Amino acid sequence: MNQTLDNLTRLIGQEATMRLIEVYGGTAVYIPRASRCSETHELAQVIGLENLLAISRFYDRTMLSVPRGLELSRDIRNAEIRKLASEYNQRDLARRFGLTERQIRTILHEQKAPRASAPDNQLNLF
Repeated sequence: MNQTLDNLTRLIGQEATMRLIEVYGGTAVYIPRASRCSETHELAQVIGLENLLAISRFYDRTMLSVPRGLELSRDIRNAEIRKLASEYNQRDLARRFGLTERQIRTILHEQKAPRASAPDNQLNLF
């Protein structure tokens, strides 16, 4: 996984990291010093003041390149679906995440039986 995404997920959690990716993925954002952070700051509006302060303490006064993180976004979303599967039924999960029930079943099934990957020396034809 990308080092920046690892750091962000560790600092502010998966949900806030996904919101940051959704809004700023593929662009650079300036991270202000903690003393300049407020609830009205553009980033605080997206991820919350507490999360902005956490990022600010780590990335103080730098331009942070926010990765697009498409694969990570799916991985984070799927992990969240698996986590919530014991609390919600598949229909509710599908509605919550904007997916079909079939997609939810596939995600939950992948947890139990991960796909086998091709050997390193074998070309993928598809």
